[in-house]
Amino acid sequence: MVRTDDDGIVLTDRALAGMLAPEIGALGPGVRSVRVGVDDGTVTGVDVDLAGRYGDRLLEVSDEIRDVVRTVVVRLLGDDVVPEGMSIDVSWVDVTADLSGLR
Repeated sequence: MVRTDDDGIVLTDRALAGMLAPEIGALGPGVRSVRVGVDDGTVTGVDVDLAGRYGDRLLEVSDEIRDVVRTVVVRLLGDDVVPEGMSIDVSWVDVTADLSGLR
């Protein structure tokens, strides 16, 4: 369970991940998974796994995703609950298709 700045309101890590996924997906990449780390009711980190293609702006999009994650987490939980050093890790898997054998 994740604490919020409202007494009596908590979120599960899965609910928070579910709220983050569409916000991240709106930036364009394919979202494979979003995992939220929680320790004693505080979000300690967010891991985002994405699918992309060669030529995607991976560094730029990764920075945009980190900004969106921090903004959404602060909006949902409150600024005083989100640690300044919360890690936001973005991982990419290259999506390529070898269709040469499909003739």
